[in-house]
Amino acid sequence: MDDSERVLLFGMDNPEGPGRQWITPGGRLEPGEAPRDAAVRELAEETGLVVTADELGSPVAYFETSWDAPDGVLYDVRDEFWLLRTTSFTPNTSGMVAGEEDVLTTHRWWPVAELSPTPEDVILPVGLGELTAGLLGNGPPDEPWRLPGA
Repeated sequence: MDDSERVLLFGMDNPEGPGRQWITPGGRLEPGEAPRDAAVRELAEETGLVVTADELGSPVAYFETSWDAPDGVLYDVRDEFWLLRTTSFTPNTSGMVAGEEDVLTTHRWWPVAELSPTPEDVILPVGLGELTAGLLGNGPPDEPWRLPGA
């Protein structure tokens, strides 16, 4: 979140219909990698912003879901989310892994009041607007909030 209380999201074509899906920076764990270390690495790769695990702090939310991949594998997923305050910047996406820049075609700093899905835009994770508004009003929770699964 920047100093104007806007959240950085990356946009990609919506595979479910018209418009875009907007997602937070992030990605998967490498073998043996802790979630917070993965968040630090993914933030640097996708935005160019380099922070330490201590600067990132503790997760503020998570969601859990399962889904069947096209290859027939069932995935159990737990996504964790952190709040990092920063000044506004233009992401440096040169560290993205092969294929990410082809999918994540744009970025936008979203005002918290606009973090709601529309017919043109899908905001993920579900509940990001409510989560962010709650963090602004109440500060980080003692325990991470559970978001609805996507």
